Amino acid sequence: MSRCGELTAIVLDVGPSMSTKLPSGSSHLQSAVKAIDYFIRHKILHSKKDEVALITFGDNDTDNQISPDLDMLRYVENEIEPGDVPADFIDALIVGMDCLVTSSSGKKGAKKLFLFTDAASPVNDSSLDDINKGINLHSIDLRIIGVGIDEEDEEEIGIHKSLTDVQQSNIKIIKTIIEAVNGETYSFKSALELLTQFRKRQIKPTATFRGCLNIADLKIPVFLYIEEKREPRPRLEKLSALVDLDVKDGNSAKVDREVTYHRLNDDDTEVPSDRRIKGYKYGRTIVPWEKIHEQNLTLNEEKGLSVICFTNANNVPRHHFIDSLICVLPANDDEHAARAIACLLKALEETNSVAIVRYVFRLKAAPKIGMIFQGSVKGNKGLYYVSLPFREDIRPYEFASLTNNPLATFNKEQQQAAENLVRSMDLMKGLIDEDGDEVEAYDLSYTFNPCIQMFYQCVNHRALHPHDPLPELDPIVANHINPSELILKRSSEAQDTFKRSFDLREKAVKGKKTASQMFSVDDSALKRSKLTLEKTDSFSMANLMQKKVTQVGSTTPVEDFLALISEKTSDNLMTVSEQLMSRIQDFVDLYTGGDVSRFTNMIQVLRKELTFANPMIFNSFLRRLVAELKQHMAQRKIFWDELKQHNLTLISSSESAASDVSQLEADKFLEEQESSLSNNSQSGAVDEEEDLLDEL
Repeated sequence: MSRCGELTAIVLDVGPSMSTKLPSGSSHLQSAVKAIDYFIRHKILHSKKDEVALITFGDNDTDNQISPDLDMLRYVENEIEPGDVPADFIDALIVGMDCLVTSSSGKKGAKKLFLFTDAASPVNDSSLDDINKGINLHSIDLRIIGVGIDEEDEEEIGIHKSLTDVQQSNIKIIKTIIEAVNGETYSFKSALELLTQFRKRQIKPTATFRGCLNIADLKIPVFLYIEEKREPRPRLEKLSALVDLDVKDGNSAKVDREVTYHRLNDDDTEVPSDRRIKGYKYGRTIVPWEKIHEQNLTLNEEKGLSVICFTNANNVPRHHFIDSLICVLPANDDEHAARAIACLLKALEETNSVAIVRYVFRLKAAPKIGMIFQGSVKGNKGLYYVSLPFREDIRPYEFASLTNNPLATFNKEQQQAAENLVRSMDLMKGLIDEDGDEVEAYDLSYTFNPCIQMFYQCVNHRALHPHDPLPELDPIVANHINPSELILKRSSEAQDTFKRSFDLREKAVKGKKTASQMFSVDDSALKRSKLTLEKTDSFSMANLMQKKVTQVGSTTPVEDFLALISEKTSDNLMTVSEQLMSRIQDFVDLYTGGDVSRFTNMIQVLRKELTFANPMIFNSFLRRLVAELKQHMAQRKIFWDELKQHNLTLISSSESAASDVSQLEADKFLEEQESSLSNNSQSGAVDEEEDLLDEL
């Protein structure tokens, strides 16, 4: 028997009485259609494996729709018309039950039968026993929505007085069926409220870990299930806009992504997979890592959940809980495991302790450190696991304390104002229910993510109305993350008192200008801008849109350096000079070919600015750079040639009094380096000849 989703048959009465206008201006048929519309939308979005059959009765041209899709949704919204034939809901129930039994043949899944009717037409009740036996035999969940059925609904009590004799007789038959099959009944209003509620994606409970909880040599078989996890917004798939999209074929416009890698050279040469390796930038050096050794980067851990120690629950702060909440259960049908877990739960509760554990959810996965603690959900106690951070996961930010901070002192009146504000905005008294009682305002069971619900709302609208503008966010969803009107009204006085207790003003930010200051231009500014334009001989919208420079980047290092040193502070010059030196070093280390004029420009600008500011820093940097070029002369000769061609040597004492390098030493610096380089190359050649002779 194959496993499938839920099987649902919706039987809708479209007889003449269902379309009768009510004092509210709508009809029972309109309410039923609206409820069915929301139900089918939910099935399409969240229950793609479920099957739905829509059966109408009370008209001559009965058209039964199968499977929840856009065609069924369009049929419900646009094609259901009032009928003119008396509707026998007993016969309709038989048809719906037969549809479920036939569709479920060879399938394993829950079966539900919905009947929408006002029970205004005479029925033949001779087959009631067969209906009751069939529903019970096939485990069909029956739910009947109609007029005068829900006796707990105050509006239904008033309607019940105006029912016809036929309706009252039929309602008795409906109640007899419901009692025999243990079904449920709803009024049109309550059914509409239930079916139009926002829904979430149904997730089948699947164990993320099946193994043993190890306590020393003791092994307890357990299953782990994710209890809470951040739900991401559904993704939009990438499709081709160059072909005609077949909405019923998901692969008609499907595209595949292919990633290629190219060298940063003039030819843009593609690098095949067998010629690529990975690397890590270790300081200024790239450490290559071949694919064959990449497996050494990961720990070959065995799957398991092991207790490291136990500690008092107060030793683990709440703010250290990270990742998802996971429920720890004993393995299915394992009596000994259940007894051991129950005893461990009781012990943790009595001692107010938690278990610190090491968790590896699958073979070769990264180990996690976590905590198993006892908790209670809806009155049911159990064990739960939550991950704890390693030292690398904690960001050691140090902020000023609010308790011992002299800037954060307050008086008793201010403290009382804050306490009154907290009490007046109490969550547990944020709404008024139907009985007039104050209830919780933001129950998590009915608080939905507005981003996800907005996505579903727009998808539904775009599917049915592809050319219409998208709708605004439903106000009901928007209210899920906004204070309730009752809370705001009740806390208005406390808010005013709190506001008066603190002199809260918007602090003016230094350096910001108003619009008039920003766009006003004086004569001196015009002169400066004119000189700048003449000097640079370039003006574009890109210059106007350019963001403020905060550091020397790799794209325009010279321009960034000049912009930053314009602030004219010695500390700033030293900082940005070090950044430019890093850019020079990066350019040399990562060079793969092409123009090296950027290297020359960076050296020239750095030398010019440090000549009078701090020539010792430049001379030290140039010595280090030249020493590195000599070590890798085969790959770095082009940079050596640039230094010689532009005579980029040390800063001498004749150029700057702060330099300890004589003019003669500066003039001979590059020559001496070149002569030592040639000597090394000659000795290297002699050594090579001797090696060849030895081989001969």
